[in-house]
Amino acid sequence: MPSIKLDAVSPLGRVVAGFRRPRNPGRPSWLFVPRSRVIADLVFGQAKARPGAQARSRHVAFLAALFGMLAAVLVAPYVMVRSDALYCRHSRVFWNPVECYKFGLHNNKAEVALVGDSSLVFGIQPRLVERQTHVSSINLGLSAGGLVPFPKLLLDHYLKRNQLPRMIVLYVSPWTMVRNNPDMPHLWNDGARVALRDGNLAEDASIFLSDPRRLIQFPMIVLQQGLSQFSLSGAWWNVASSEMEQDEGWFALHRPGRPRSVQHPGRRQMLTDSCHLRAKPLSQPDRVALERFRATYQHDGMRVLIYVAPVPACDPSYPGIVSAYRGIADNRPQTLPGHYFVDDGWRVHLDTAGSVQASRQFAAFLGSHIGPRRVGPPSALVRRVAYN
Repeated sequence: MPSIKLDAVSPLGRVVAGFRRPRNPGRPSWLFVPRSRVIADLVFGQAKARPGAQARSRHVAFLAALFGMLAAVLVAPYVMVRSDALYCRHSRVFWNPVECYKFGLHNNKAEVALVGDSSLVFGIQPRLVERQTHVSSINLGLSAGGLVPFPKLLLDHYLKRNQLPRMIVLYVSPWTMVRNNPDMPHLWNDGARVALRDGNLAEDASIFLSDPRRLIQFPMIVLQQGLSQFSLSGAWWNVASSEMEQDEGWFALHRPGRPRSVQHPGRRQMLTDSCHLRAKPLSQPDRVALERFRATYQHDGMRVLIYVAPVPACDPSYPGIVSAYRGIADNRPQTLPGHYFVDDGWRVHLDTAGSVQASRQFAAFLGSHIGPRRVGPPSALVRRVAYN
């Protein structure tokens, strides 16, 4: 009778192997129950994955690690923005310490609160205004990108934590509070920073849901700034916060002996008095937004004024600015000689000498509009701010 060769891979060979005494001394010798190789390997922990399974396992592990790293890269910037240590104290990005300082103000007793864009940050010196009017004020200027989407956000924070002022002034450049501002698509990340740090969920959604691509773009911007503008010593925060504390929120565009103060280092060329500028397109002022701002805070004797910042005397857009803001702004827009303005394309950023002139113009305006000191706090405004 021919012998039968039991191949390990044949069905009969697998059955016989199931009754064979195990050669591995680590297994109990009294187990002689039939078992398949798969069950035995699972029970005794000696499973040998097939080559295809091993490749799939490595592929899944690689994808899991990749997605984990990607998630960390996308989530970390949102955490960084919320961190005062990383965002405020160890960043050399100019607007970061400005926003941190002004949102962190408390127990200030200024009689006039000035809210506005970068033309206010560099333009109005509250101490010079007080010297001329005997009325104290605080400069709450932000970047245009941080102001336009949420014009009430910083002011509401200020009113909750500081003494209520006698007057609120919205101080903006002619090209800021306009319909369909063409600069806003390039400045949205400033509004995103402000909303994430100090806004609520609705304000966050208004920034990111209007263009979902920003959910990916914003972390990339924060990481790029964080890596290129990181300051281990925190010297930039110390300089910026101390200067703003000393000057009631005003910040000199250039001051000898300190780090570069603008987003574009080295751009310090000034306009000339005969600057030969082209007329800058001016959209219609956003009357609805401006009047809504005024109506929000104008309660129980609180005055709210809208002030348009000065422009270069050589700017051919000036007649159109005067016409566009007639009946909207409380001042007639003024001009200053071109050599006071930085040649950075915005036409509204003043050097220190220019800010002195602009502060004198504003002080003259304020002196003719400031009312008597209020006896009691405006109750309606207190309720609106407290429960907003």
